[in-house]
Amino acid sequence: MKPRSRGSRTRSRSRVMNVRWRLVVSVVLPLICGLASAGTLTPGVANGQTIEEFERLDAQCSELIDAGRYADAEHLAERLLRWAKGPLANEPLALSWACNSLAIVYQNQARYADAEPLYKLALKIDRKRLGHENPRVATILNNLAKLYSDQARYAEAEPLLKQALEILRKALGDEHPDMAASLNNLAAVYQAQARYSEAERFSKQALGICRKAHGDEHPDVAMCLNNLTKLYWDQARYAEAERFCKQALEILRKLLGDEHPDVATSLTNLAILYVDQARYAEAEPLFKQALEIRRKLLGDEHPDVADSLHGLATSYLYQSRYMEAQPLFEKALKILRKARGDEHPAVARSLHNLALVHACQDRCGVAETLFKRALAINRKLLGDEHPDVATILNGLAGSYRRQRRHAEAEPLYQQALEISRKAFGDEHPRVADSLNDLANVYEDQSRSAEAEPLYKRALEIRRKLLGAEHPR
Repeated sequence: MKPRSRGSRTRSRSRVMNVRWRLVVSVVLPLICGLASAGTLTPGVANGQTIEEFERLDAQCSELIDAGRYADAEHLAERLLRWAKGPLANEPLALSWACNSLAIVYQNQARYADAEPLYKLALKIDRKRLGHENPRVATILNNLAKLYSDQARYAEAEPLLKQALEILRKALGDEHPDMAASLNNLAAVYQAQARYSEAERFSKQALGICRKAHGDEHPDVAMCLNNLTKLYWDQARYAEAERFCKQALEILRKLLGDEHPDVATSLTNLAILYVDQARYAEAEPLFKQALEIRRKLLGDEHPDVADSLHGLATSYLYQSRYMEAQPLFEKALKILRKARGDEHPAVARSLHNLALVHACQDRCGVAETLFKRALAINRKLLGDEHPDVATILNGLAGSYRRQRRHAEAEPLYQQALEISRKAFGDEHPRVADSLNDLANVYEDQSRSAEAEPLYKRALEIRRKLLGAEHPR
């Protein structure tokens, strides 16, 4: 679970380190396994190997991914690829299918360089065999866009999502339920770039389509409400976010019962909203409910269990309950390492959060080691200019600042600022946060003349994006 910044005010040197949250939101930019109906394989037998068996194994691969068993899913997806190149070589769509499935596995393992050529090959095959305007092509475009979005390559993701949306609009019409998912996907990319008005417009269109197609009580309606929850939460529009989140939770409980993974997700979303408003007494039981549901349904070692542990631990961290936070962060880290391997962005985030606990207790040597390990993982997997790299640079810089090591903190804050500007543009909340952090380190050194314009610029950005009366 990604942290987020806790606020914009200048704080004392002994302040708790800023922690950056990212709200858990269900089914935005989903990775789609299998073939769309327009691209299904021809039933029959090829060299004794049935298409039906191929499809069954691909479905099993999807189940393994959902269960967080990525190594097992990889072995099965590689088997599908060998099968597609061998006994099913006369069925080109089988190769597309296998490439898509293996790419999804690689993407879940943060092996982005391995996943990208597989998606591109699947896209090339589908365009050649099915035409450029087949819904199956939209599926692959969506998955490739998700890959780019995971790497903060939003400028590359956006045109792919627009292509997918146009394909579905022509094939299915403006009010088909599949259009809602595509609109939500595009909204998510706009939201990541703080293009909130565009994101809200598309998210509300998606909600309207789902309500018209399914009525007010349907899982897809709840999904749209959860997406709007995150959009409003990003802007600190807490009353609206809470209202939509509670509506989604009520729908899911009514349709799915109290014990379902989607219910756990909505409980977590609501808990994070409460944490961001320092409503810890309300958040804690929700985190615990979500954790219990996930443990019961998914097992103790599922990555979603780690997310719940992170949520509860971060709530404790904000309350300076370090002795309670630390073992939860450590348990989450152990789960993620087992599920995803030692080098994965989720592991880096977990190391970062654990480092914060140590830093807040002035165990700066331990914290520095953890921050640097997290930084090395993200630089290797995501590159030097990914926003998650900036997050960890900020954490490490904050640790140095607590120790009055301003000469070491300052260049890290500057690097984080440049990364955020390059990723999001000059007017984004993350840029405002970085300006504020850099101004703080100047202020610590009585360099007020340098700090003041940065504070003013951060304030200007927030006013423009969030409004003059906004609490941030």
